[in-house]
Amino acid sequence: MAKNKNNIDPLVECDNWLDAEETTEETYANKLRKATVGRPRKLESPEALWGFFCDYVEEETNNPFYKQEAIKSGERAGQLIAIPTFKPLTWQGFSSYLFINKIIARIDDYKANTNNSYTEFSSIITCIGEAMYAQKLSGAATGAFNPNIIARELGLAEKTVQDVTTRDETQIDYSKLSPEALEEIASQLNQKAEK
Repeated sequence: MAKNKNNIDPLVECDNWLDAEETTEETYANKLRKATVGRPRKLESPEALWGFFCDYVEEETNNPFYKQEAIKSGERAGQLIAIPTFKPLTWQGFSSYLFINKIIARIDDYKANTNNSYTEFSSIITCIGEAMYAQKLSGAATGAFNPNIIARELGLAEKTVQDVTTRDETQIDYSKLSPEALEEIASQLNQKAEK
């Protein structure tokens, strides 16, 4: 299975691959069209896709992002150090991994089961999605990832709905209002009472 064990920059590798077959008039779009036509032979089974996903996870784990943080105390206070951070597993990242390693150009057809051509992959696609979901949720819960960003991506963002109806007969369910909305109503009522 394709692995990037040489610490090659994926963007540089992608450019090198695209440039290798370049002719004078060939465009980037034409190169992408040539990347894959139909279901590639490398994904003959769901097990093969799972193997590539495991390779993707290994590559992401072995090649963390580094963030710069200042040392807060001691002799080296103020000096910057590189701290490795986990990368969240994403469909976009997995799709890029498959493309860079010349496996397939995109995973979208497999995910969407386009024309029912990828039915045998539906279970493994579900497993991969659940693994990504669990990794992001765990990472957000432990502080490895930004909880707000991950919550939005996973569809877990809190939503507040305020249903206020006013007509001749005012009916407001005050239990559904935020503290700020209640303070605004109280302020307005006090202003009316003072007049």
